[in-house]
Amino acid sequence: MFAKTCTVALTLSSLLVCAFGAPYRIDFTARNDGNTVPVVAEPPIVEMPVTELDDPITPEEAAPAADRMATEGAVPTTMPSTEEVVMNIEPLDEPMSTPEEIEEVSNSSETIPHYFVYNIGGKSFDEVKADPTEYLVGETLAFEMPEAIIAGAKDVIADLYKSHRYGMLGSIWGYDIPVQYPGYYACSMHYCETYSENFVAESRRKFEVTIIGDASPETEHREEFDVMEELGYQEFTAYNRTFENIAISEILSIREKPTTGDAFLSGISCIYTAPLN
Repeated sequence: MFAKTCTVALTLSSLLVCAFGAPYRIDFTARNDGNTVPVVAEPPIVEMPVTELDDPITPEEAAPAADRMATEGAVPTTMPSTEEVVMNIEPLDEPMSTPEEIEEVSNSSETIPHYFVYNIGGKSFDEVKADPTEYLVGETLAFEMPEAIIAGAKDVIADLYKSHRYGMLGSIWGYDIPVQYPGYYACSMHYCETYSENFVAESRRKFEVTIIGDASPETEHREEFDVMEELGYQEFTAYNRTFENIAISEILSIREKPTTGDAFLSGISCIYTAPLN
């Protein structure tokens, strides 16, 4: 019991010295039960030397200086009342921003690093949104392989390539996705073959991708390609195809039309690049 009490006393002593910077003394006082308890004693009073001024200021000399400071306003003699405190707020000659100016700033590429990423066929994670099935067009099925190890993709977005959606029985399918900010966008289509090794061959999965922005529907971004051919016939490998200068007012339309096999898609990512003219 005594050893435990000493440990407490030493710890307390260290804390007191650190906190107050004074050499406190720890005494032990006997209790009625025969045990001892630490008692903190006050530090000794240390007298500090006081140096007297050669020519001290008398109270009579100090009084005029205090009166002068109060008269000149250096020291307030009374606190102002609530009624005496007045805030002068003057309206601006012109408002800082009109609604039109706010809209213009909202649509500028300098102030809106706007982008969105969808995990097609899969769930949301981090800043990636889940498959937007509410905007889906056509008959499709989804496929997911969570344990897949994806080559060519950073760890933070590897999950984007572990699922995909494909059109049933060679059907044309896609999305009509609403966009919050009108403007020009660069959109990437993300692909990774994880379904079957039967597709890891030339011309097993060929399809045409068409991307249309409703602000300029006459301008189509259309390409036909074989994902496996682009990847050198390697499965579980990420591949991206980017389409630039897509003019979108409200809706981004994506369609995939198969030539051979089923058209599929693993992810969609778009970033705002410029306001509409």
